[in-house]
Amino acid sequence: MNKTIHIADTSYLIAVYRLKVLHLFLKDKQVYITHRVYDEIIEKTSNIIEKVREQSLKEKILRSVNEFKSIIKVKKLILHDLEYKKMSKILDETRNMIAKIEGKKIDQVKTDHTVVALAIQFAIENNTVFVYSLDKAINKVLKEVIKKKGYKITIIDSFSF
Repeated sequence: MNKTIHIADTSYLIAVYRLKVLHLFLKDKQVYITHRVYDEIIEKTSNIIEKVREQSLKEKILRSVNEFKSIIKVKKLILHDLEYKKMSKILDETRNMIAKIEGKKIDQVKTDHTVVALAIQFAIENNTVFVYSLDKAINKVLKEVIKKKGYKITIIDSFSF
């Protein structure tokens, strides 16, 4: 196949949104997200609105949800399915690695291990993959995987646009 693939985690998307450079980040690319990222930026955030008392904060949260929804609608952010059967071993290994890094039990891991699995899924298909993440655990796991397996995955953990 050999395409260039861009993947972002929640930490990166929220950071570029808060810095008001989300559209600049997405300007010349489509970015893939996992269902867990979608849940964080849309579903969970939408559910928070009901619990917020301050009207200006409610409006701010609603604006962010609507902006992310519109970006998904125009396919600048693409919700991509993981091939769970194919990737189950990698998902387990990734979650174990994150638990070790964070010093937690596996069932306590909140870090999105599916971002790592999606990057590997695309890399296995011989694509060049860029992962945008500010999450130290995700980045550390990716660095280990790249070192061991030699996948064409580049981690972007800063802003350069």
